[in-house]
Amino acid sequence: MARLLRLIADPLVLFLCMGAACFALYDHFNDDTETIVVTAEVVDALAADFLLLQGRPPNAAERRALIDRHVEDQLLFREALARGLHLADPRIQHRLTDKLRFLLTDDPPPPEPQALREFYGAHLETYRTDLQLSFEHRFFSREAASAGQLPEDAIALLDSGGDVTAEPFWLGDRFDRYDATILRSMFGPAFTDALAAAPLGTWIGPLASTRGLHLVRVDERRPSELIPFEDAR
Repeated sequence: MARLLRLIADPLVLFLCMGAACFALYDHFNDDTETIVVTAEVVDALAADFLLLQGRPPNAAERRALIDRHVEDQLLFREALARGLHLADPRIQHRLTDKLRFLLTDDPPPPEPQALREFYGAHLETYRTDLQLSFEHRFFSREAASAGQLPEDAIALLDSGGDVTAEPFWLGDRFDRYDATILRSMFGPAFTDALAAAPLGTWIGPLASTRGLHLVRVDERRPSELIPFEDAR
């Protein structure tokens, strides 16, 4: 007991105990933890971006991954601000000043109906729908094709109503009414242009894409059409 009393009476021990108590009180009353709120609107926007790029809505696992990536990006963004990285990058400063200049500028007056019609008439190519394609395909990676897994008589077999053993494609074997712009981003321009010129209802290939080789049958082609003025307005 006497040793314990001498220990408590030691100025150094008393100082350490007081310091620990101060740190505990500071931590209790100064919680700097930030909360990242992912609203339903944010999730919908992430899913819409995924649909635009992939041509289909995300499944549950992909939606979870989109949310996790968004939270990670927010954490990195806040840490970048905390480190003042935006103050040392001229490009970021330029974008911020441009953004503020835009916000400080008065909104332009609404255009007159006749001016809208004249602008529409002068820029008709801007107001057209995209070419849409529907097709079925059988996919082979380049490694599989080199290994002889792509039969030489595959087209004849498919045309006669048979089928060939192909590799599973992550988006499936059927694409219905996909915009050509989306197909170009997924498979490359050469593949999409070949589909745009292919005869309907006939198997062709193998066609090379950015992902591999494909045997393809185009079933429907919806050409680009002018969007009516009232819809484009």
